[in-house]
Amino acid sequence: MKVFLKTLLAILVAIVIAGAIFLTNLIWFRPWSLNLVYEKTFVEVIFNEPELLISLGLVAINNAVYPSYQKLIDSFKGVLPKTTTDDGVWTLPNGDAYYTYALRENTTTTLNPNELHELGLR
Repeated sequence: MKVFLKTLLAILVAIVIAGAIFLTNLIWFRPWSLNLVYEKTFVEVIFNEPELLISLGLVAINNAVYPSYQKLIDSFKGVLPKTTTDDGVWTLPNGDAYYTYALRENTTTTLNPNELHELGLR
């Protein structure tokens, strides 16, 4: 029985040591994986066949970028009929007063909006 317990304890210690070594390697060193093979292969293919990368890029542009921009253009076209040409804060209630306030708060000038506009026309 004593020999059995010593053997069992030795096996348990060996398992703990092996586990500690495995965890240390896992934490401190990058483990080997198939990703390393794929990354190396991908880099080799790209350097050896740059036209493949160009064609992959063109496929991505044609399948993702262009359709996304078309959606953006379509959304702007949908909003366009709702737009007006009288843009500016003065179209809002108390817009002139707000513009004067914003001019005072965001610049160092003491000119009112009309004086500032005249200055810009010179």
